[in-house]
Order: sequence, then structure tokens, then C-alpha cells
Amino acid sequence: MSGSASQGLEQQLLQHTLGIAAMAAPARVWVALCVSSPSEDAGGTEVSGGGYARVAAMFSMLSANAATNAATIEFPAATTVWGAVGYFEIWSDQTGAERLYWGPLVDPADGVTPLLLNIAAGDVVRFSPGTLSVLVAEQPVLTAGGPYLPLTGGTVTGTTTFSGAGNALNVTNTVTAATHRVFRNSTITTAPDRGVSSFISYSGTYTGAAQVLSSNSLVVSGDNVDGGAAGGLYSTYIGHQFGGSNTKGHRTGAFVSLQQTAKSGNLDKNKYFTAIGADASSNVNDNGTAGSFVGNLFGFNFLSRLTSGATFWNSVVGGEIDIVATAGVSVGYKEGFKVVLWQNDAVQGSVADYGIGLAASSAATLGFRIGLNFCSQDGYWPIDIANGTLIGAGTPFSAAIPKTAKLGVDFSSIAFLEAAYKSTGFQVDGAGIVTASTVQTGTTSGPTWTTGTAAPTATAPIGSLYSRVGGAVGATLYVSRGAGTWAAVAGV
Repeated sequence: MSGSASQGLEQQLLQHTLGIAAMAAPARVWVALCVSSPSEDAGGTEVSGGGYARVAAMFSMLSANAATNAATIEFPAATTVWGAVGYFEIWSDQTGAERLYWGPLVDPADGVTPLLLNIAAGDVVRFSPGTLSVLVAEQPVLTAGGPYLPLTGGTVTGTTTFSGAGNALNVTNTVTAATHRVFRNSTITTAPDRGVSSFISYSGTYTGAAQVLSSNSLVVSGDNVDGGAAGGLYSTYIGHQFGGSNTKGHRTGAFVSLQQTAKSGNLDKNKYFTAIGADASSNVNDNGTAGSFVGNLFGFNFLSRLTSGATFWNSVVGGEIDIVATAGVSVGYKEGFKVVLWQNDAVQGSVADYGIGLAASSAATLGFRIGLNFCSQDGYWPIDIANGTLIGAGTPFSAAIPKTAKLGVDFSSIAFLEAAYKSTGFQVDGAGIVTASTVQTGTTSGPTWTTGTAAPTATAPIGSLYSRVGGAVGATLYVSRGAGTWAAVAGV
């Protein structure tokens, strides 16, 4: 019958109990996985290759007529696809030997419904203690305490329930009543849904030892793994592949929505509501020396990439920060992007030290046409027309801190093909030569200096100068006497 002792074991038991031949107890038994159904007289098709090997197991009595695994049974991670695993066998040795028991994998919810696991590369199959049971005169079943789950990938059919106070589950499999979590795996058809959901509600006062309360935590408490010269490790990785004729609408790899829906109890203005935060830090030397720096620490790093074949795209944007304060709002500081030197900052970079910089990862890159742009062609003018300033310096938090700098703008290391600065009617070239249609000194009503090819006739403030291009001696430089009157400087 389905799920029983093998025919060979039954024969040995018959001889042993009738005094025909003694049956020796094996030193240990080994659990195998099969992709086809075993039977009483023939084994199933056992998984082979891809890092697979039978795993030793120790059993203890569960009841008067049943035994179960006393410790976790964990198979090696699959290095290739193992296929649809739906059966197990128990053998007397790791290879060959005597097949003792066999049975199907079943849904722990009812102990009857067949269960198939599609094991892919990287998946790990494990049986928790007490989940693989062998019953006398009955088929081996997986107890309802929950069988095994692939650590990554694979398919579990049926319903898996995490029971306990509040239906809560934490990373150590300890059930607590502090939170309420519901894990759901759904196949999306026409209506939007969530693959895995965590619904949490907080109230009261948090008195824990941690600095902040965390709804969901992933803590890597130790990492001493060689990731290889070009490798590494992601604490959290999200991989999302999409495309096809029915792919419509936006796609976002990770999205965080933080919404305040009622007044908080904060009375201190230095409390911040942040949708995404990051903190990268180090307090050790990472093998660097005074002559050779080693280690690069990033708070965040984004990459938007179009590769060969991605033609006629509308845009590729490395990062966009949107900000809005709608009508009816009042706010003290409205800042689109801000770089802040954090508290206790006391050291400058010995090679480079700047707040915002543009760079290229290779000399082969084409380069930007504009390094810093104040109006994108796919947007509108963003600066206040009446009172806006393109580049300015604000007032420090403390008036006691002086606003001083050695240089305002330093382009001395750049070779300019046309001009270092250019605006309508005025430019300064790379050599410092100033070109302007009119130069005005003092206030807006002060003297000016203009040029032309004919004698001056325009009205200009007293003391203004006019240089006549091509004029004869005595008719080259003029000084304004006001009211349109000009006096030529003799001998010039």
C-alpha cells in the first residue's frame, strides 16, 4: 500500500520475529528524495547530480506506534535543477544498501494531499525536528507541525499556517504576541494583490532596549565570507524581470510609502519622518596605508542603464527627487536636495573634498553636454521669476559663524574653447579677457563704458567713456558731459 515499509524490510522482520534469522539494527539511517513514486518492491527515481546526496537522520519514538526525526534533516543546496520532488525514502546507508521505508510528501494541513516541490538551483530542502514520521501499520506521513520549506525558490502547494498567539512569527521561529503578521502567497490574475504581506498595527509606548522599534528586521550579525574578486554579498536582494505584450503600466522594484494621517506627539522640531534612510559606517582600517588608500563607503548608490538594443527610449535618469508643497501648506524650509556635513565632521579628503561632484567612470564616456542644468527640456522653468537666484549663499544657522571662502568660482584647471562665463552681451574667455557691449561702474545709474564705430550721440551719465573703433587721433576716446554731450580727449 502507499507509504509503507519496503518488501525487503518486511521479509527481514518476518524472519526476525519467527526466529529464522536475526535482524541487525543499522548504525544510522539515511533519507533520500525521489522525483517518481516508489512502491513496496521497487524504489522511486532518486534525485541525482546537482549537489544532491542522501542525508543521515536520527529518529526517536513519537508515540506507541510512531517514530519521528529527532533533529533537523537538511539537504545540500541544489547546484542545478532537481525537478519535482514528491517522495522520500529511508535507506540503511548513504549509497546503495537496503531500502527500509518509503512514502509521499503530503500537505501538513490534512496529511493526505500530495505535495510537490520544484527544486531549482540554490534551493535548500529541510525537515524540521518532528516532521518526518514513520507509523506502524500506516503510511509514513509528514506531521501537521509544518514539514520543510525551501529556503529560496521552490513551490509549496496547499495552505501553510503559522500558528500561535497573534499568528506571529519571527526569524527564530519563536511565536510572540507583540505583532500580528500574515504571510500570503498569491498568484496574480486580473486583480492586483500582494505576494507576501505583513500587516502590523502599533499602539501604546515602546520601552524596548533598542534605539528604534522595527516592524520587520533583517540582521546579519556576522559576515566573514570571501565574495571573490568581483563578487560580494547583498543583505537584501530584489530581482524583478518583466516584459511581454501584456506588460502595461509602471514597474517599481522597491517602493516605500510613509504617510502621516494624524498629528503626532512631537514638540521638538528636530524629529524627522523619512521614507528611506541608510547608514553606512566603519570604525576600522581596511588595509589602507598612507601611500595607498583602500575602502570605499557609500550611503547610497544608484545605476540606471540602457544597453545595446535599447533604442528610441525617451529618457534614462540616474535619480529624480520630486518635492511639492500644495496650496494651504506652511513650511519653514523647502529644500529639493541637501548635502549636510554630519556632526563631529573634522577631517577633509586629502585627494578630493567637495559637496556635489560630477565624474565619469571611464575616459571613453561621451560626457554630458551640460554639467548643471537649471531647466530640463521635458520640464518648466523652476526658479522664482521675481525673487529667484540661480546660485546663492544662505544665512548660517548661527550669525556668529562667518560666511567666508577663499574663492567664489575656480575654473583655473579647465581649458575653455570659447568662454569661462557667458551671458547675453557679456562673456569672459579662458584667458580672462572680458567682452561686453557696455560696462557700467558704481550703481545702476553710474558711469558706463561703451564702444562703437561712429561718434557718440547717446545720452549717458556724466563721466561715461566711449571708445570709437577706427577713429582718428583726437576722435578715439570721448567723455560724457551729460545730456548727450561728449568731449573728445585730445591726443588720443
